[in-house]
Amino acid sequence: MDALLNRLIVRTQLYSQREELYLTLRESHQIDQHRREDIPYTSEQKIAEKTARNAIQQNNNEELEGMIEELRTEAASKVMSESTLENITRHARRHGANFMIYFNKLRPYIDPETLLEQLQERFQGNNNDKLRLTNYANAVIFWALADNHPFKILIREAFEENQRYTPQEIYDKLNPIFRNQHLGDLQNPSTAVKYLFITQRGNSNQGAYYRIT
Repeated sequence: MDALLNRLIVRTQLYSQREELYLTLRESHQIDQHRREDIPYTSEQKIAEKTARNAIQQNNNEELEGMIEELRTEAASKVMSESTLENITRHARRHGANFMIYFNKLRPYIDPETLLEQLQERFQGNNNDKLRLTNYANAVIFWALADNHPFKILIREAFEENQRYTPQEIYDKLNPIFRNQHLGDLQNPSTAVKYLFITQRGNSNQGAYYRIT
């Protein structure tokens, strides 16, 4: 089964998504130049890819459900064993291992049951995009701060809940706060967006916007 899934991942991600092969090879090889050419898909190829994606998604969801059930049982004991968590992570495939990275990172800040429920919502199906997960992790850590923490005070003064902000507005507000807290400079608006917790992304006549929560 693992070998089949690896073949499906290679077929549906590595070779079918733009730039994915180049980015993967670049991690371990020096590439002087590359050229991308779009090759049209036949209807049969599109159907095969959809079937493969559905199979990967179903397998990921099944693995996730099993892991969450095991983690819930462990959490019910009130003391989560590090060896058990390491064992779950060690036997997980890529999707499950990524889930465990976020679970282990965030469990000091939020109760396990709530964390499992919220992570499951974000990892199941096609919801597990990296920006959404990063925003969620930042939100969990932020709200775990004491109300009188300087960083929390500055953020709440700069951003109003349920208000829309463009990436540039987020950058202009957030960069001075990072400097004030000696966290360094943010590179650009895209980087700034990753550091805030966002519940909605959309577009208006003025372009992309983000709603802060």
